[in-house]
Amino acid sequence: MPDIVATHRLTDEGARKMLDAATQKAREIGKPVVIAIVDAGGALVAFLRMEGSRFLTSRPTIKKAVTAASHRLPTGFLKPEAELRMVLGMDNRLTNLPGGLPIVVGGEVIGGIGIGGAPPDEDIVIAEAALAALDR
Repeated sequence: MPDIVATHRLTDEGARKMLDAATQKAREIGKPVVIAIVDAGGALVAFLRMEGSRFLTSRPTIKKAVTAASHRLPTGFLKPEAELRMVLGMDNRLTNLPGGLPIVVGGEVIGGIGIGGAPPDEDIVIAEAALAALDR
């Protein structure tokens, strides 16, 4: 097994494409949202709070992106009884609220996107639009 492997990473241009696609979709459906994009280690790469979105949505949206990247799954996957253990066990850095999706390139999770401020099904639609904007 090699000591070093090549990995993919999201560029700032890619993050901007995602922000643009997410804001466009949010405007189409008439929902101002908060958008957070993190890298594979959970570090914030891009963040935007659309005009008219609720400021209290910012932290949970970042947590959605971090959770999707960390668990390599969309958020909202846990049963309620497991959710509290996850939140407490991870020092309240994660959430099970729907609206977070992993960013996957060539089978490798390179980050996560979180959308907050719309109903859960619309948060997911906006996140999917952002992922579709990436050249993968």
